[in-house]
Amino acid sequence: MTLPPPPPTPAVVIHLGNEAITLTGPSNAGKAGMDVGLWAHEETLYSPRGDSAAVRFCWDAVKYHGCRVYLARPGGAVSELKNSDVIYLLWTQDGEYLAGAGANTLRLWNLSGGMRSVVYRTKAGAPGNIERLWLEPNGRGRGDLCVSSTDAVRSDQPGQLRPTLTLSAARYSLPALTRLGLNTVQALDGEAACPAGVRPAPLPAAPTPAAPAH
Repeated sequence: MTLPPPPPTPAVVIHLGNEAITLTGPSNAGKAGMDVGLWAHEETLYSPRGDSAAVRFCWDAVKYHGCRVYLARPGGAVSELKNSDVIYLLWTQDGEYLAGAGANTLRLWNLSGGMRSVVYRTKAGAPGNIERLWLEPNGRGRGDLCVSSTDAVRSDQPGQLRPTLTLSAARYSLPALTRLGLNTVQALDGEAACPAGVRPAPLPAAPTPAAPAH
């Protein structure tokens, strides 16, 4: 019995300025005859500056899924980003950083592929299930990174038609990914607001040396 050929490897054409770059995703070789779990192009996000593009390829097999993100740069440079199994992606407003979120981990890459990460935790200290990722202005240009989650669903009263939700949102500084605040509320629907956040107080300025006496 002759097996059918493997599905094609996904590819997408990226346009950076006058350049057209063909970016090839993970191979589907070895998946002949399969109709689930195949790598496919999921999204392309261009940097606000237009000089970079993040391309996400994903596979899905009902209960399991995975993704990889590639960074395309001028001159045809393409690199796979480290630990890029993420569900959400966004660029910072200045185009210097790419933020991503998996189930409960935030990641931040620079344009050289360097990465830092932090686990998002709820008020109880447990890893939270990230449901949305966005930027909030902070008056400093780049903004802060915010995430939201639904931490618990419960019915407080017998016969309660709509369950009570425990909703949280956290704010992180960029590019340090230092958590600046957490807001947790009880509601029937919606989303917790991103907290204003408290920034560390700046160090006091060094005293000015006294002028020498004459």
